Amino acid sequence: MMISGIEKFYCKSRLHAYLWKLLANRIFPDFLPYFPPSPFVLEIGTGQGLGAIFLAERLEGSRFVAIDNEHDMVEAAIRNVGKKGLQDRIKVGWGDALSLNFPDNSFDAAVSITVLHHVPNYEKAIAEAARVLKRGGIFFIVDFDFKASIFPRLEILIGRPASIFTWSGMSDALEKAGFETLKVKSYGMGMFGSVSMKR
Repeated sequence: MMISGIEKFYCKSRLHAYLWKLLANRIFPDFLPYFPPSPFVLEIGTGQGLGAIFLAERLEGSRFVAIDNEHDMVEAAIRNVGKKGLQDRIKVGWGDALSLNFPDNSFDAAVSITVLHHVPNYEKAIAEAARVLKRGGIFFIVDFDFKASIFPRLEILIGRPASIFTWSGMSDALEKAGFETLKVKSYGMGMFGSVSMKR
């Protein structure tokens, strides 16, 4: 996963945390019903740990492994999880979306929140998510459709490699990896949320 210094600074800021919470409150409730009871969840690209924290507080009995390949983000996530007293339910560590260090069929659900466009080979990341999910496991994604959003274009301008995709391309990659999409919804400015199930 690649992220520029400018993006890293923003992702660690209070502004990002505030805007992220607004985003989560708008999008996540549409997809929470798709999570199985008391799920064991992998968050791919946890950043400050906000996704795992938000979901853990709303999914009773859930447990999380939250990974990121930026060491300072891992440290920030560990601090935030500790502040919420969730360290027994959320384990944070370093990890690579393209080579997940977990056995096949390990998780009930996987989560990727505005992360896959940071991964140079998003199709491989989707295939890795499929590998570590149990049959019937769900993959919750929030990201940007390149045709409808200016954000990925701005990231290219600041010189950081990224995956550029449309929802159509993402849908094809999910199907190829063995997923069936259960719900997809647009939230404006090219942002979409989707949940898919591993066949």
